[in-house]
Amino acid sequence: MYKTKLTNNLFRSFSHELMTPLNSIVSSSDALQIIFKENQHLMENFFQPIHFSSKILINWFSDILDYGMIQNNQFKINRNIIDLKKMVLEVISVFQISA
Repeated sequence: MYKTKLTNNLFRSFSHELMTPLNSIVSSSDALQIIFKENQHLMENFFQPIHFSSKILINWFSDILDYGMIQNNQFKINRNIIDLKKMVLEVISVFQISA
């Protein structure tokens, strides 16, 4: 029990510490995409891959945090309305960039 709690706390701390700089990277790439929106080469080859890769890592770390909460019986499901079209377009763009 103690080992599991210690491991979960380590994952939670590790994930939280990595999410902070990743969120800064996402914000910076958003700003750069606005500034250089006319330069399609920079957008497609640099800023969009940075943005989407960072978002993927943030989601992974969020999953790790969720797993720790599940292990500690602290996980709560939030039901929200989502924009399914926007979500599907984001998934498609992520796979296009990584291909």
